[in-house]
Amino acid sequence: MDSQRVVGAVELLPYWQENTYNRSQHLLADWLAKPDVLALGVPSSVMPDGINYLLHPAHSGYGFIEVIDEKPLSMDPRLWSK
Repeated sequence: MDSQRVVGAVELLPYWQENTYNRSQHLLADWLAKPDVLALGVPSSVMPDGINYLLHPAHSGYGFIEVIDEKPLSMDPRLWSK
């Protein structure tokens, strides 16, 4: 069994980046109901080349996840205008 899969933006409906939770919440319904992979990578709606990984706690491999490194998230103050 694979441990991860990445869903590309081309596989999603054209409105996936819009603030349309009610229209898009069904997109991952199959994975949520029956997790065939532990980690599902989905495109970031904020960073065009970014991928967000969702971990499914009902997957048999979830209990084996280990945090091996942590780093603080530094936000560039220039991003926040006054």
